Amino acid sequence: MHSKLKFAAWLAALYGGLLATVAATVLLVEGGISPEGLTFVAALLLALCGVVVAWFFRRFVTAPRALAAEISIFRNCGCESRRNPRRRRRSRTGSTRTN
Repeated sequence: MHSKLKFAAWLAALYGGLLATVAATVLLVEGGISPEGLTFVAALLLALCGVVVAWFFRRFVTAPRALAAEISIFRNCGCESRRNPRRRRRSRTGSTRTN
């Protein structure tokens, strides 16, 4: 599966889970659950959502430090064509090629 499609699928699943959580809370409140029971259920749902969001960010979001390290490597590589991807380089035969 393509990485962007996979990311979109996980994002849709996370959004669907959020909607299901809201719907379940509304049903519990309308069903007449006691405030103590609702507090317990809310704490469990909050912990579950925290775990899911932490996993999501660990898996799909790149830390700013990692991005800074990649940019530093990219800038210090010494390759002019990598710094400017629109620039074409001429080969020995005179034809242009892209990287």
